[in-house]
Amino acid sequence: MNKRLFYALDISPADKQRIEAIRQPIIEHSRPVLADNFHITLCFMGNISNIHARAFNNVVENLYQTFSTLTDDENIVIANSIGLFKKPQVLYLGFAQFPEVFRNIANNLSQAATDLDIYQENRPYFPHLTIARKAKFVPEYSPFSLTLDISSLSLYESVSTKNGVKYTPLKTWRIKSSV
Repeated sequence: MNKRLFYALDISPADKQRIEAIRQPIIEHSRPVLADNFHITLCFMGNISNIHARAFNNVVENLYQTFSTLTDDENIVIANSIGLFKKPQVLYLGFAQFPEVFRNIANNLSQAATDLDIYQENRPYFPHLTIARKAKFVPEYSPFSLTLDISSLSLYESVSTKNGVKYTPLKTWRIKSSV
């Protein structure tokens, strides 16, 4: 049976609350994403088989050594802007700082998908965190700088429910700090 899967960097509950505080005053003309669903997608695979999912997990296991011992300074992302993907009408947080190791993981996962004949958009990886959908414009907002501590990477299943989309982690890889 196929599942709708993606890999993402996890956001802590405390950081999700801080993101919620920043976005709350500016999303009145859009549909907010549930704070529980905040994440930074590394690779979206769509509906794939269990065989493909296992192959991807093997790729992540091989990549794990590159991110399993990051120091506290190396697993920090800093959000400082709000942007809009016009066609899908997605309002997102953009990043002033995004570690190269996370970009490399995203690129490796995308290449693995391509190697398995799973469709990937042909464009450079653009890290972002979706905060709302059905947005038509970037609202005015006060300047901010939000430091987020990334502690893990997870394989998620996206399931549509009558109450909206629910993202369930199927497997999580911890990013260990050297401290």
